[in-house]
Order: sequence, then structure tokens, then C-alpha cells
Amino acid sequence: MFNKRAFGEKNTSDQATLDELIQSVGQLYIEQKRYEGRSDCGLELAMDFCVLSGEILKTVESMDHMEIHPYRESFNEYSLSIFKILSGLCKKYEINDIAMKIEDRLLAVEKRNPYFSRLGNHKEGYLQ
Repeated sequence: MFNKRAFGEKNTSDQATLDELIQSVGQLYIEQKRYEGRSDCGLELAMDFCVLSGEILKTVESMDHMEIHPYRESFNEYSLSIFKILSGLCKKYEINDIAMKIEDRLLAVEKRNPYFSRLGNHKEGYLQ
């Protein structure tokens, strides 16, 4: 039996709400960082993502050495930062319907699995 995911169901109302949220968060992030109107806005957003990647790697490295570190708080902050930066990139480059783009990409990756036809996938559901 397949487990149908709601995310895979195309709901234009939900998609419009998600697009609006991403565009709003992206605009707010760009304004807060004072990137608006700058010709290098896209580069600045990419650099923010690189810096964030370094912070994430430092936290992972701290876990490896059992250092005292606020792991949960850090990862919660990183998750939100990733969403803000990617929303900024979506706003800058006028990318809409991002959920479907991610879904299509994930499906392409899943299709490379030799057991794809037997296990199911995120779009149509997985075997339970």
C-alpha cells in the first residue's frame, strides 16, 4: 500500500500561499541585510549561504569532538537562516512554485535508485 503525501498533491491555493510567504520572507531578508537595489544582491545572498555553511560545519565539528555547544539552538537558527537566504534568492530571481521544482528534482534523484520501481517515491507515495 502506498502512503500518499499531501505535499505531492497540487493545491493552487496552498501553492499561492507558499509563494507569497517565500517572496515576503525573501523581501524582508533583503531589506534587513540592505541588499535591495544593489547590483551584487545575488552574490551577497550566495555569500551569506557560504558563511552559514561554515557555521553549520563548525557546529558539526564541535559535535564530533563532544565540545560544549548549543547544538539544538544552533541547528534551529541555521534552519531558519537557510529558509531566509533561499527565500531571498527566490525573491531576487523571481522563482515561484519552488515546492514543485524541489519535488521534481527529488524525483529525478530517487529514480536513480535501483529499487525505485519497487519502493515508491515521494510524489506517488512509499510502500508501507
